[in-house]
Amino acid sequence: MRRFLWPLLRVIITVALLWWIARDPAIRAQLAAMPMPPAPGWLVAGWLASGMNELAGALRWWLCLRIAGVPLRFPQAAGLHFLGLFISLFLPGTAGGDAAKVAAVMFWYPGRKIAAVLAMLMERLSGLFIVMIWTTVVAALRAEWFQRTPATAALFHTVLVFLGTAGLAMVAWYLINRPGWPLRHPRRFPFGRRISELAGVFDLFLAGRRQALAVLLLASVCHAGNVGLYYFAARAQGMDWALADALSLMPVIDVITMLPVTLSGLGLREAVFQALLVPLCAVAPATAVLVSLTGFFVGATWSLPGAGVFFWFRAPAQKERADA
Repeated sequence: MRRFLWPLLRVIITVALLWWIARDPAIRAQLAAMPMPPAPGWLVAGWLASGMNELAGALRWWLCLRIAGVPLRFPQAAGLHFLGLFISLFLPGTAGGDAAKVAAVMFWYPGRKIAAVLAMLMERLSGLFIVMIWTTVVAALRAEWFQRTPATAALFHTVLVFLGTAGLAMVAWYLINRPGWPLRHPRRFPFGRRISELAGVFDLFLAGRRQALAVLLLASVCHAGNVGLYYFAARAQGMDWALADALSLMPVIDVITMLPVTLSGLGLREAVFQALLVPLCAVAPATAVLVSLTGFFVGATWSLPGAGVFFWFRAPAQKERADA
């Protein structure tokens, strides 16, 4: 019974947030008065930007598998990537679908279970590293801009604290698992052995420098594609969104919507868009909500190929897996 309570709670939170956003009569009136449909040219541009994001993501996932020692061919790795995207539509947060990808690799290569997890960690940590770098640049150049209201300042500071804590945790995780490091964790530490094994993700990354650099470059492309998706969604809805503002706000929005609170980030994403765009970009609340929903649904079309994976996707040949 308990395993159904948390998913049910997420559904309730998602519906409650969407209701909370649409409860204001002024927002409903603004939504009704918005020009429809959105500008198709900008929608196509957003769709292409989202495609760049997902294709780069598929290539990044494949490279991470190769670095970890899993000899999966690119078409199959790409199939798993889009399958994960489709599954993530029905899961909390924006990082769902990883479990399905890892489970498939573990099933095909039973002797490389840790390698599958390391590949997933490498993929996620590379994206987090790029967001850390970009948010640091934003903090250095536009920190005062986020101080316009207490709410925007609080959101920005929360993201900075989260990323700073995550960065320190990664450094500590790496150091305490070094062979000669004097402050290694106790042997009886819960899951200590597994934690040490997973810390090998840093060694893999540092050993394959060229491939690691390619993974980081692809993570940058993914981030740029996501920014482009919502920037073009804003233009499609008639919002004259400055590119500098989009580049500054999207890392903050992405970090907050990573929280596994609502299904695929719905409701939470719209609330964050509204909380940031209204005071910082001087747009109507309804416009902020429409920009968020437009970007989400345009990007979600790239998840649809994942549904077809169930029908045409083929596992690696038995000989291919035996030779691995």
